[in-house]
Amino acid sequence: AHELQAQCLVLVVGGLPQGSKDIGHARERVQEFIALILPEARAAGVPLAIEPLHPMQAAERACVNTLEQALDICDALGDGMGVAVDVYHTWWDPKLEAQIARAGRKRILAYHICDWLVPT
Repeated sequence: AHELQAQCLVLVVGGLPQGSKDIGHARERVQEFIALILPEARAAGVPLAIEPLHPMQAAERACVNTLEQALDICDALGDGMGVAVDVYHTWWDPKLEAQIARAGRKRILAYHICDWLVPT
């Protein structure tokens, strides 16, 4: 991302560890592992943007499913963190508007606007 002069690196954080059904623990692991790479990202000047994915993809692709969860991780880890807001994955969230306001201009590092079609 640094070589490409990207504005940020978007993180799709992964699902549950094989054999696990503990989504809370999976989210804790996500925070721990991001904390491990964050110093290098800061040194390279590349902010990390957590992209929450729709809960239907929690087990396999992303255990962070709401903007609130992503922002809680950002708050815990501090500078160099933000979010990528993808309307396809977040449109359903009743707290979306409030969490977008919470994120503000500083923490919304990327966004993606598209439709959730039925059927998908």
